[in-house]
Parts: sequence; C-alpha cells; structure tokens
Amino acid sequence: MIEIRTFDGTPDELAAFCTGFWRDRYGGKMAIPLWGGPLLDWLFFSDEPPERQLVVAAYDGKRLVGTLPEKVVQYHLHGQPIAGSFGSFFTIDPAYENQGVSLKM
Repeated sequence: MIEIRTFDGTPDELAAFCTGFWRDRYGGKMAIPLWGGPLLDWLFFSDEPPERQLVVAAYDGKRLVGTLPEKVVQYHLHGQPIAGSFGSFFTIDPAYENQGVSLKM
C-alpha cells in the first residue's frame, strides 16, 4: 500500500532518486540536470526551522516511490508581496506510474 508522508531521507538520497529516474526516462531526449545533494539541501532543507513537511514523498513500505519537494517562498507582483510556493523535482518511480501515486501526492 502506498503511503504519502514527509520525505525522511537525506538531500543526497533525494537527489539520487530524482536524478536517476529523470536520467533513465529522459536521457538522450533532453538535457538532464545533475541535481546534487548540496543543491537540494539548500533549496528544501536549509530554512530555519526546516520546512521539511513540504517535502512530500510516497513510500511502498520502506521503498521510496515518489517525491514532490516544495518550499514556501514570497513572490512580488506589482510591488506587493504574495505568499506562494516553489516546487519541482516531481518524480515517480516508473514501476509505480500506473498506480495513482501522483494523484495521491
């Protein structure tokens, strides 16, 4: 059974998961960013206090099968601050892509 919860791994593990599946899926079709642990640590885990609850993950038991990292940011529109979020690096293990993981996340 798929469980959606806060990602409980390290930034390096998140980077390896995302980069690996993106490389497998899109390699040879487009440029693949080589996200590393330090970048994802800075983007998603460096806030004080860390907003780790926004780094959503899908697990099948202990197996990581999907990620949707996000962080709270502030944008400006017409000189006014607007609360929002920045999310990227959405990744689903191809073995789970037809199991509704993305809809649950």
